[in-house]
Amino acid sequence: MYKNSQSRFYGLDNIYFITTKTHNGFPYFKESIFCELLIKELKLCQPLKQFKLYAFCILYDHLHLVVQPGDKFNISQVIQSIKKETSRDINYILNKPEGDIPECRLL
Repeated sequence: MYKNSQSRFYGLDNIYFITTKTHNGFPYFKESIFCELLIKELKLCQPLKQFKLYAFCILYDHLHLVVQPGDKFNISQVIQSIKKETSRDINYILNKPEGDIPECRLL
């Protein structure tokens, strides 16, 4: 195990309060288009990753979520999917395509 690795405990029926920051604290969500993309991604990701979203708050450089994963995907997989797809969409709009699929799936 790596020195700085975090061990994670995934309990059944847990509800998680998650805070995640943007890359280098850049205020991406100052722009309404990026907020709208994030909200669309949350709506699209919910049935795909089978989680309950109880609340969220989008601030300029970070996001708060209250999430309950289902049985199939754990909290790490849910958050990874949301962050990956949202960042891909933002990079597409900013003309910085990265990864295997540069197209924005929500536009």
